[in-house]
Amino acid sequence: MPTREEGAANMLGEGEGNVPVQGEGVVLTRGEGGAAGVLEGVRAVLLDMDGTLVDSDAAVERSWRTWAVRYGLSEDAVVAAVHGYPAPASIRRLLPRLSGEELEEAAQVLLDLECADLDGVVAARGAGELLAVLAERAIPWAVVTGSGAGLAKARLAAAGITPPLLVSLDEVAVGKPDPEGYLMAAAELGVAPAACLAVEDSDPGIAAGRAAGMPVAALRGLSGDLPIAHLGELAAHLNALDPHNPAPAGRHS
Repeated sequence: MPTREEGAANMLGEGEGNVPVQGEGVVLTRGEGGAAGVLEGVRAVLLDMDGTLVDSDAAVERSWRTWAVRYGLSEDAVVAAVHGYPAPASIRRLLPRLSGEELEEAAQVLLDLECADLDGVVAARGAGELLAVLAERAIPWAVVTGSGAGLAKARLAAAGITPPLLVSLDEVAVGKPDPEGYLMAAAELGVAPAACLAVEDSDPGIAAGRAAGMPVAALRGLSGDLPIAHLGELAAHLNALDPHNPAPAGRHS
């Protein structure tokens, strides 16, 4: 696994439109030829968890609302401010007056609330279809999440999903929008970052994928290289690729 410095050296920059992105002998041109153009050269799929692979929106919101009340903050303001960011970073922004010890305590309060509330946590729409296509085409995949390992495993288990690789907040020094998690997952899978498709549902996540030099499939109507309404749509795009060349160009894992 590369160090953070090595990961930074491999970061390929970000861009939109017809911008060539290069890495380890791979050249992937974004924004050409619709979905096929974006997916050409993709050899691995890296998925965010909450709101992307796992439908945990209601549980996440309940936990943050309860936490907000406990700390005397506006529930609506808190819920609007935290999506896509690691919880400790969000808490630091929401309560900048906290000392380091108080920040850890506040983060633990939230984590306890989240781990105790898995009601309604299920696989996101189309997740089963996508994972079936990835398995059929032998495309490696991973989950890259801003949640800690314990919470991530609990939510994934509740959704009936066991990823072959999980990169959680516990494994990185800096969470999204920093690209470290995505670069780490690419390195673990042995796939060049430019040959990995990041799948995200938040602005911080999209920024992280782009900073890692990856094309990004974006949910919730957000701006990405490949807008999708749900994971089943991505599965259909992947399934439409040439079955004899499902993931051209790039370094094999």
